[in-house]
Amino acid sequence: MVGDENLTLAGGLQKFVNQYGAQWGPMSAASVLIAIPAALVFLFAQRHLVTGMSAGAVKG
Repeated sequence: MVGDENLTLAGGLQKFVNQYGAQWGPMSAASVLIAIPAALVFLFAQRHLVTGMSAGAVKG
């Protein structure tokens, strides 16, 4: 489980930074690609999250 092919997403982003600086363009593109699935899941689950929060707030 050790090696460059088994990095987490954050570890993969760290590969864009070296001792001389950061490669901002590729790192920004990779960050956007990483954030898209999480944003889509949130958008589709938002209705259920709000329903669950409001149902839990009602005193019965």
